[in-house]
Amino acid sequence: MRRIEPELVSYIDKRISWEGLAQYHLQTKNARGLMVEAAKACVGIKELTGRNDGKLVELIQKTVDGVADGAPWCMSFVQSMIAYAEFKTGVLSPLMATEHCLTLWNSTPIEQKVKISPLAGAIAIWRHGTTTNGHTGIVLDCDESLFHAAEGNGSGSFTPLSDSSAQAVIEREGNAVVYTKRSRTTNGEMKLLGFIRPF
Repeated sequence: MRRIEPELVSYIDKRISWEGLAQYHLQTKNARGLMVEAAKACVGIKELTGRNDGKLVELIQKTVDGVADGAPWCMSFVQSMIAYAEFKTGVLSPLMATEHCLTLWNSTPIEQKVKISPLAGAIAIWRHGTTTNGHTGIVLDCDESLFHAAEGNGSGSFTPLSDSSAQAVIEREGNAVVYTKRSRTTNGEMKLLGFIRPF
């Protein structure tokens, strides 16, 4: 079960209070659009010591199981953005509440997986080699070969990226919520499994 911490709700509320598109999504109960704006509002959240810690990171980690245990938090970030959109709009996501990327991918029904090209709000899922480890992020926009994302527990930029090439390596143990530009195929040892529709 997803339950976003009230302090994290307040943090996002303050960050989007001036943002017209976010306010429009709130008024129209567009959960997917609100999830995207919430993710962008969280870019810049950083770990305190680089050990999956810090007040906001720990609030993010608590969304799925109520525990901040120093674990990797990329999926906790995605789940927190879903939970924020659910809380504010009343629209519930059919996706499993899990902190594990491959568990979400494997448990998601085929009808929730993107068949052609992901729209903003889709959840990207990568697999690290042949392991059960993965990484995830929220798609912001996409073309035939590249997409921009907001990723938790990642390494990237605190401002939107505009150059034409994708970041070559996915850092699944970074220290912040960041903007990234990714290939739609493979990044280093990470293979993109695909995209999931959150709502």
